[in-house]
Amino acid sequence: MDEKIGESALPFHDKDWYTNVELHARIRPDVKEPQTYELDYGLKDGVLVLTTKKALTRFVMAAWQIAPENDSKIPSNYFPLVLEREVLIDN
Repeated sequence: MDEKIGESALPFHDKDWYTNVELHARIRPDVKEPQTYELDYGLKDGVLVLTTKKALTRFVMAAWQIAPENDSKIPSNYFPLVLEREVLIDN
């Protein structure tokens, strides 16, 4: 395999991999027994804060059962949390 990788495919060009974000999630308003989820997820003041690489945001959201903002099609029994905001962290 003597194929050359294009410059843009090299890891140092992937700015999302080198950008950290905080994901702020809350319990969805239609969730039954929200206190249970507050304990299970360890929410502080009603908010779960996760830090990850921007490139992994969707994977982290799926793993933590966080629905995207304004997506009412996803049932709350599968995704009891909703993304409130994404905050970029200076690297």
